Amino acid sequence: MRYVSGLEEVNVGDYVTTTGQDGIYPSGLNVGEVVEVKKGSATSPHVIRIKPSARLNALQEVAVLQYKPPPRIAPDQALPNVKKQ
Repeated sequence: MRYVSGLEEVNVGDYVTTTGQDGIYPSGLNVGEVVEVKKGSATSPHVIRIKPSARLNALQEVAVLQYKPPPRIAPDQALPNVKKQ
């Protein structure tokens, strides 16, 4: 698993679930269990190995879904200390 801040607490045995933030999957679906964590820091992410909850060796068929998420609308309010180009 990539891009998890080294400041986040992650432990072996933790479960990984979907958040629903991408609009593709609903929140709360079990993805897998953390089996190894190489700790990161404030400037480098953790390196996390996950055991998938799906029995991948038992799959007989898979479906590939092509999905284009709707465009994100930019906020009307500018962030402080950001110069417009």
